[in-house]
Amino acid sequence: MRALAHYLSAAVIMLFYGGRVCPLINGLALSEWGLSVAVTFGTAWGLRLALSRRIEASPAAGRPLRRALAELLLILGAGLALSLFNTAVLGFPVLTSSAKVLVGFLILGAFAAADLALEEERRLAELFLRTRQEIPVGEDLFPLTRQFALAASFVLVSVVVVLFFILVRDFDWVQSGQGANLELSLAAVLKELAYVLAVALAEILNLIRSFSMNLRLAFDNENGVLQAVAQGDLASRAVVSSNNEFGLMASYTNRMIAALEERTRALATAQVREEKNKLLAGLSASLSKYLSPQIVQSLLTGEKGTELVTQRKKLTVFFSDIKDFTKTTEDMQPEDLSYLLNSYFTEMSKIALHYGATIDKFIGDAMLMFFGDPETRGVREDAEACVRMAVAMQRRMKKLQETWRLRGYNKPFHMRVGINTGYCNVGNFGSEDRMDYTIIGGEVNLAARLEVQAEPDGILISADTYSLVQDIVEAEQRPPLAAKGIEREIIPYAITNIYDEEQGGSDLIRKEFAGLRIIADLERVSAADKDAIIESMEEVLARLREVKAD
Repeated sequence: MRALAHYLSAAVIMLFYGGRVCPLINGLALSEWGLSVAVTFGTAWGLRLALSRRIEASPAAGRPLRRALAELLLILGAGLALSLFNTAVLGFPVLTSSAKVLVGFLILGAFAAADLALEEERRLAELFLRTRQEIPVGEDLFPLTRQFALAASFVLVSVVVVLFFILVRDFDWVQSGQGANLELSLAAVLKELAYVLAVALAEILNLIRSFSMNLRLAFDNENGVLQAVAQGDLASRAVVSSNNEFGLMASYTNRMIAALEERTRALATAQVREEKNKLLAGLSASLSKYLSPQIVQSLLTGEKGTELVTQRKKLTVFFSDIKDFTKTTEDMQPEDLSYLLNSYFTEMSKIALHYGATIDKFIGDAMLMFFGDPETRGVREDAEACVRMAVAMQRRMKKLQETWRLRGYNKPFHMRVGINTGYCNVGNFGSEDRMDYTIIGGEVNLAARLEVQAEPDGILISADTYSLVQDIVEAEQRPPLAAKGIEREIIPYAITNIYDEEQGGSDLIRKEFAGLRIIADLERVSAADKDAIIESMEEVLARLREVKAD
């Protein structure tokens, strides 16, 4: 619509210019001149319709420039055709008439080309706003400063050319006496000058308005996006529809928003991950109060599933209970019983977790734990850890007994412990809806049988366990016993001491080599035995030196 207005206004301007204003053309009949102008502009408009389809199908980058060149060439071509017609057919002089017409078409075409190129930029902006497209910006940048400079230069040159033709050529025509009356001729020249300047001023104002519309559109585009981003809408993007400073600024704005969006997404992901970790940590902490921490960790990491699956493993099983629990607590108030049991289980659980035990369950006053699943350090190491745990528990019980007596409990608990090492079935037992991760088998029953036979504050272990831990403990063999489900003869051992460097202090020496094992608890060495021990050690050293010398 804007293009049609330009072509129609240019036709009207040239029609009145030639038929009523220009003193060199106004001798023609208005209809005769109008027919020439109508044919010229009609042909140019027809060519424009065909050319516009090609321009609109061309790449968006550079389309406004292609539009400007096409409009300029079309209108200038129309002016050239009309000038040639005037010269060849009507016999108008080239410099005084045809050249003026050509210059007029050039000026009108330039104004129309600039205005329609700016309109093309606005159309691209609206299109890109809908389709989220953008043109590449940076290469062959066409700055606004250069655009304004070209427009100002064009206006200045056009005014100079117009003044040249009007003031020089028309006044030459007046001086030559071709005008019928000098006063009327001068008036005609001034009328032409005023008409041309008015047309030029109108075109300049229209071009300024068109520039202003594009500038406002660019500012609104940029401000709207920045305002949306300030309100947290990182999906907004600026329209990049021109290869100038505004296009470059919009492109950088989009890059900034994209980087900000990526950073925000990364922070959100990190926050979600952190919240998930906190949730899992809280869930793990809560579950660990009902299940052994090792089992919880295995479930959370996926190492253990929730299927009813078991496996056969060699484990070291720990059983403990309170000697004569029913008799000890029959006259206790429920609050006192709860305090004693909770403090007892709490302290024992701390020790169990410290040594890496898997706490299976609490059964009344009894505890069932095992080593070797879901994590194992080796069968021997698991057995040693279990025995060390049992010793640490009994030592802690002595301190708890003192505390309980100070609180007025005259019948403090006495724990007894049974430990056995053997193959058990471990895994999920129960139903699809309710299951328990536990151990079963004859070796578990044997640990329970050993616990029943243990003395108060004592630890009774099986021969299988003793064979694994004999390097770190002193134990006394006890009479054989029988256990349900176990056909072999059961030889129990009562632990009397443990060679524990952590518990025994600096006077405990434990060294082990291939073919030589030294375990010395210097605190327990009597004065009567010291000379004999020194003599024996010197004999061993002498033999080692002889072997080394050979």
